[in-house]
Amino acid sequence: MTLRRPPLDRSRRRGDDFSRGGEHKLPGAENLFRTQGMDLTISHVATGLQIAFPAFLDMINDAYNCNWDEQGVFGRMDAIPTFRSTKRTVSVAWHVPAESYENAVENVAKVNKLISFLYPLYDTGKHTGATGINQSPLVRVSFGNLIQDAVTGRGLLGHIQGVTFDPALEFGMFNRRLAVPAADGASVEYFPKTFRLNFELTVLHGHELGFQVVKDSLGQYKHLDRDVSFQNFPYNTPQALPGVTGREKQTLFKITPGKVPAETTPANVLAIDLTERIREEDEATRESRPVTERYKGTGYGAGDAGADVDMP
Repeated sequence: MTLRRPPLDRSRRRGDDFSRGGEHKLPGAENLFRTQGMDLTISHVATGLQIAFPAFLDMINDAYNCNWDEQGVFGRMDAIPTFRSTKRTVSVAWHVPAESYENAVENVAKVNKLISFLYPLYDTGKHTGATGINQSPLVRVSFGNLIQDAVTGRGLLGHIQGVTFDPALEFGMFNRRLAVPAADGASVEYFPKTFRLNFELTVLHGHELGFQVVKDSLGQYKHLDRDVSFQNFPYNTPQALPGVTGREKQTLFKITPGKVPAETTPANVLAIDLTERIREEDEATRESRPVTERYKGTGYGAGDAGADVDMP
């Protein structure tokens, strides 16, 4: 049996070959970034500068943590909690590969730009020459529907705690020998073939969060912000809720009696009258005791307990 070379597909254009610099030249980073639009975008609010990385994500961790103040009371096993806030932090880690020396240089330049986003915008006084902070280094981060503002669809606003640049030395580096050594005598430049980046974003929501009771309506609630719904916060979902149409109805929902037990006023909303609480608990304990002991010390005799008398 003779093996033959498969016929050449002449319908392919010259630029379609991966080796010839066509649109699909890079099966990895550039194809993911340029043709599919899968990118992680970070913008510096103060200057409007923006940078985007191909989304070779290693981790997205979106954490929601409630902050409570707890006050202990003498003789009470459980502390009295008072709600303060819910803090949201988004941690992102990704790696940035390079298939050529030129691409590695470009990637390091992107890192330089990203790190510069950690610094504020300054103003210089016209007469004094002193500098002062004009705007803090807030950023907007965007990745599809998972990291975005629920109302505007823009990047999620917040401040970054820090950026970690971690070259993956196991993959090696590109290097270039300088024609003229630097002032410190260095004669070689190094550019990692792959490196990892990660940061933690403390989110500052541009809209209100929480719920409110609909006026003159029993058992109906809605989101505090009319543009927020279960379909867009915190992650945008295109599908509509079953049987729900229209923005107003999307933000309005009703608790069906019997399915969800009604709660009394939370302890953190109104001050707790401990005297009243102790009295109620004492009465409940007394009601659970036998009839012969239930009214002990109330003026009724033991013989009265069995009489057909309306007890208070």
